[in-house]
Amino acid sequence: MPTSRLATCAASSQTCALPICYKNRRKQKLRGIALSAASRAKRQHARVSLPPMNAYERRLIHLALVEDAEVTTHSEGEDPARHVVITPLRG
Repeated sequence: MPTSRLATCAASSQTCALPICYKNRRKQKLRGIALSAASRAKRQHARVSLPPMNAYERRLIHLALVEDAEVTTHSEGEDPARHVVITPLRG
């Protein structure tokens, strides 16, 4: 019978199964990518295309920026090259 591998998550200091820790770290990483790209789009007044991502990761990018009134997001392309584009709003 396989045993579950446990680890301490750096973000929460709680013990959890390894896949859960990875998923939480990936969510935080994607949020950082989204915020950085949105900042760059606003600073350069130009759209920013992110690298291709799977549907779940694209959704996390969209959700990370849904409250930012200064940018809009949409997905372009066909799988497996589908990616998120962040566009600054003119205001």
